[in-house]
Amino acid sequence: MKDDFTGDLAHGPYEQGWIFFLDPDAHVRISNSELRKVFIDIVNDNAKFHDLKVGIPSSLTYRDIELSNVTVMGQWPFTIKGSHIKVNNSDYLFLQPIGNSTVTLNNSHICEFIPRDFMGTMEFNNAKWTIAGEIIGDVAYH
Repeated sequence: MKDDFTGDLAHGPYEQGWIFFLDPDAHVRISNSELRKVFIDIVNDNAKFHDLKVGIPSSLTYRDIELSNVTVMGQWPFTIKGSHIKVNNSDYLFLQPIGNSTVTLNNSHICEFIPRDFMGTMEFNNAKWTIAGEIIGDVAYH
């Protein structure tokens, strides 16, 4: 599978091309493919991810989700609800923490951050945040 978008779209939070939303209980195998984004929900769980890059082949295994030799062209999005995750040596992350979650970033880069009812902890170790974000309080839907 190859993303058919041929425009001049940079890495980051842009919505075109092949985008997948994966439930944590899904049984997924994607390999040797080019995608824009792969959304993964982490719900009441602990998880570790590493070496998630854009523009070059990367691999990810979480529960029964296996991405191997997948080139993500936009960003690596995660919804993190009541969970603890660690991400190492990764770039162009889109993080959407919810509730009492703990997110630890080591040598990593966030390009979009949208907390939703987030009361947990973000730990940055040699990490950076660029491009997009949303931190709004006292709004019912946030």
